[in-house]
Amino acid sequence: MPQAFDYKVIPAPKAGQKSPSARTPEDRFAYAMETLLRDMARDEWEYWRAETLPAQQRKGLWGKQNVWHDVLIFRRPKTAPEQAETTPNGIIPQR
Repeated sequence: MPQAFDYKVIPAPKAGQKSPSARTPEDRFAYAMETLLRDMARDEWEYWRAETLPAQQRKGLWGKQNVWHDVLIFRRPKTAPEQAETTPNGIIPQR
């Protein structure tokens, strides 16, 4: 039986984070990513992948434009009580 996961999607950092050891913009960005990954791992979220996804935004009063968002996707196994609620066909009963 495949293992079920919970997923969490958050925006990727857009700028670096200051650190005494990070001197270049690349080092600061890497430090920001490292900090974010450690914070998520503390809550038992496993980094799964990064995606760049399109979205439409309003531009002016009537116009629309496409913008791209960078997101990070994390996952963790569902807890046992949630898995126990599913039926053999994988459908979660509604209450």
